[in-house]
Amino acid sequence: MASIAVASLFSNLQTVENVLDQNKPRLRKAAEILEDFLSFHQIVFYSPVAGCVLWARVGGELATKETDAELFENLVAAGVAVGAGSRFKSGEPGWFRITFALPRKDLIEGLRRIEIGMEAKRQWISEKTQL
Repeated sequence: MASIAVASLFSNLQTVENVLDQNKPRLRKAAEILEDFLSFHQIVFYSPVAGCVLWARVGGELATKETDAELFENLVAAGVAVGAGSRFKSGEPGWFRITFALPRKDLIEGLRRIEIGMEAKRQWISEKTQL
């Protein structure tokens, strides 16, 4: 059923262009929120050029496969799903793939949970945002 609805939605070029025009600014803003969060925590990242994910070195420069596995488990325990770089054939430990294509409220909640999983000393959420 969903496939039929999506297929009909995207069969009209004007509809596709309207959806893209509406969502590009939303995605850019969500990416900026994530970039601000990562900068606040001094986490190295690659700014996205397209798409809805960002690569960040959440595990740090001294990361190992073992520390990545531990961090991944902490993030899961905090209730947030990020992609460990090893699952995407990342060449070096420490890298995680973070999706930012979420409503603002959900994105900020996810970032709050990342702080919990990272056991962050400073809280970006309390200092920079209001839910």
